[in-house]
Amino acid sequence: AIPAAAALISFLNLIADPSNEGTVSVSLLDHAKFMHLDTAALRALNVVPFTGDGGGGKRATLYGLLNRTKTPMGSRLLRRWLAQPLQELDSINGRLDVCDAFINAVDSRGSIRDEHLHRMPDIHLLVRRFTKNGGSKASLQDVVRLYQCSVRLPYMMKAVENANSTILNDRFAKPLAGFVQELENFEALVETTIDLDQIDN
Repeated sequence: AIPAAAALISFLNLIADPSNEGTVSVSLLDHAKFMHLDTAALRALNVVPFTGDGGGGKRATLYGLLNRTKTPMGSRLLRRWLAQPLQELDSINGRLDVCDAFINAVDSRGSIRDEHLHRMPDIHLLVRRFTKNGGSKASLQDVVRLYQCSVRLPYMMKAVENANSTILNDRFAKPLAGFVQELENFEALVETTIDLDQIDN
């Protein structure tokens, strides 16, 4: 594991870039929680599409059948979940409990999916732009996209709270409340320095 980590750090040039200091950490992945499917198994079982399969190949996979996600982040998460199925009972039941809570909260689920998620930017991509090379790749447009995401979080939090589900409140509403509070200063800064009325131009 140590030589593999060293090779990865070298390949990504993490040490050479001083902006990475304090932003990268190494942690141990608990392999017992996930089933390990190699590329041959994923291909034989048609779990996820591979480069070169074409559009028809994508639709013929389990991922293609299940992917009704609204964001690129959700699409990537679904692919990872399918490629690494859980095998720890508590984790499986926890995921199923969340699914069950959302199935029963029809109005909240519809609001989150149709009114909020499809307006979310690709946060992973934006974060990479702000963290790579000291943020030199980030533009003013990226700041505005993060702002648009930030101001939508309270409405998403309210939609989750309206589900009246302890599981959803603990898993989503409470963490969202913390993010909303943390982002107040960021929103105020954007509102005082950027003419938001001119965004479309």
